[in-house]
This record gives sequence, structure tokens and C-alpha cells, in this order.
Amino acid sequence: MILLLQILSVFVVLAIFQLVPLTIAGMLASSIFIMVAMISTYYFFAYLRWKSFALYTWLLFLLVLAFPILALRIYYMDLPTSEIIIGGIPFSTLHRLSEKAYLLCFLLSLMDYARIKKAANKAAS
Repeated sequence: MILLLQILSVFVVLAIFQLVPLTIAGMLASSIFIMVAMISTYYFFAYLRWKSFALYTWLLFLLVLAFPILALRIYYMDLPTSEIIIGGIPFSTLHRLSEKAYLLCFLLSLMDYARIKKAANKAAS
């Protein structure tokens, strides 16, 4: 179920960008990714505690990318994202990095999910 949430969130965000003005769409998208990351972090901590690989990547995604990106979107609401540069780093670079980080989080979620299912099957037999 958690993997489905992670996948569906991408499609929901893509749809939002087609239906809503860009400024609002960006903030909604950031909020959705933050919620998914928080839910994923909780899920993997609940099942694997500190032995989860996905847990650490989701936490890093939240703290290093998702929260700062949302903060930048809010702070520079009146500017197009193409004009936002923080510490010499263009916003587009942060966005591309967050896309790659989300994919890494998802791949590690797949791995941890398989570990959870394997342990459940082992316990059942």
C-alpha cells in the first residue's frame, strides 16, 4: 500500500500541474511530497525501526530537499522558479536533485517492503 501511495503521488502531482496555476501547483506538489515522505518515514520506522534503508533516505529527502523547496516556493512566490537562485544554485538544480532523490527513496522503499514481506512470510510459516 505504501508503494502505491508513493507512485500515485507522482501522477497526482502531474495532474495538478495541468489543472492549477503554476505557483499554487508547486506548493501543492511540495506539500504532497512532504506528506508522502512523512507517511513513508513512519511506515518504515514502524516495521523496521532503524534498520530500514528507506527510512534514512526519506528523512534526508524531507530535511534537505522537500521542506527547503516548499519554503523557497513560498518565500519567492512572486518569482518564476527559473529566476530563483540560492547560494549560486538554481532552483531547477534543486528540483532535479529532488526528482532523483525521490526515485532513490522509492527504490529503497521497494527493497525494504520486500524485506518486510519476507519476514512476515517467514513468521507465518
